[in-house]
Amino acid sequence: MSEQKVAGLAKAVREQTDKAEEYDLDNYSEEAAGELMTACFAQPHPAGAPLRCSFVIGGGKSIRGRYDPNLYRGIAAALKAIGFDEDSGASLGSSAAFKSQHDTGRNVKVVHVFPPLAHAPDGQHGDAAGEGAAVPLAADSPLYRLIEAENVETFGVLCEEGGVRTYAQLSRLLKNLAPYIALLKRVDEKMMGGQPLSPAEEAWAAITTTDSLAAKAAHVQMGMKGLVERGELSAAEKAQLLRTTAPKLEALEIELAAARSEGKEKRVEKLAQQRDALIAARTSAEGSRPPNRALPPPAAAEVAKLWAQVLAVRAIEASAKQANQLLSLEQARQVGQLPELLARIDAIAEGARGWFESDEELGARVALAKGAGAGAHKKAADRQAARTSQSAGWTTSGSTARSLGAAKKTATKPGGGKGGAFAALAGDD
Repeated sequence: MSEQKVAGLAKAVREQTDKAEEYDLDNYSEEAAGELMTACFAQPHPAGAPLRCSFVIGGGKSIRGRYDPNLYRGIAAALKAIGFDEDSGASLGSSAAFKSQHDTGRNVKVVHVFPPLAHAPDGQHGDAAGEGAAVPLAADSPLYRLIEAENVETFGVLCEEGGVRTYAQLSRLLKNLAPYIALLKRVDEKMMGGQPLSPAEEAWAAITTTDSLAAKAAHVQMGMKGLVERGELSAAEKAQLLRTTAPKLEALEIELAAARSEGKEKRVEKLAQQRDALIAARTSAEGSRPPNRALPPPAAAEVAKLWAQVLAVRAIEASAKQANQLLSLEQARQVGQLPELLARIDAIAEGARGWFESDEELGARVALAKGAGAGAHKKAADRQAARTSQSAGWTTSGSTARSLGAAKKTATKPGGGKGGAFAALAGDD
């Protein structure tokens, strides 16, 4: 891999202005892919709005040989070395994050990178204060709208409209609110100390307050608590809660033991309440049953219908290939529509995506709809097979009847008359 090729692609990525672009890393080595990531993302991206830079790193049998099997390892190592986090829930608007995805529609493996931006563009607010800084946000982005919400009631309505209903989504929202709460706290401290504010800090101070964001964060936490208590966690959410609360529980036990040894009764009582609440949450999570999180009915019905069509077209392809036959003109036309069918499914799914919903979570909801489509396809295929079998049975019966009739006619010929063989015998008398 030449340095010139790496530099050329890095230049294209650095000049990206569309919110989502895809780049192919065929024939890149693990080392070259790492160098590319460093060249592209070591410095904040100069774009004027949040970006998603996607890199194809592999796929099905037909293209697998073009890609180094260790590409992801090289990319992940390079990105982590420059401060990026691997986050399966990252989406457009995330900053300094990346994730891998298997695009089943196209059967390719992709890495999505969400770079930090160098400046907050017009109509956006951010803080370039360094590590832990708030990410620049477009005024129409979900997070900005939630931060800007006049009160907790409006905040809750927006969350419902944006489909923010699961533990994972609420957890990401809480995480995304954290840097802005920290920013507003710094604003409060500067104002108390009579220090000048940066333009970004002045912009945020004009639209919200520390108390407002703290109240919204508390609302999110209450929503998460309710989901845990009702046992409405997916398997992944359950594992996440148990994983993240284990060290917290251990730390509380240590603090509780120290407070008891020091005779601090009030602190003992407070820590014991926190420990008991955490244990109760873990117990509720362990008893959770994965909820059925389907797409909205209209979207689910349309995806099921389209997926049944996709399976029917794939069956045509497979049948022709197995029989080593060429497709008819009509079959070729149907096969040619396959990319459009898959693109329509992707578009419907994206339209049903909730705020802060990961690709994996959306994919699971789409899979439910595809399952319904697969069931419909199987029923249609079974009906067709039954009709074909019945038709074949009629053909066999007709052929048999015709054969018997022919045999009967043949048998009458030796006697030459109505009586047949018996009449011939009678004439011998």
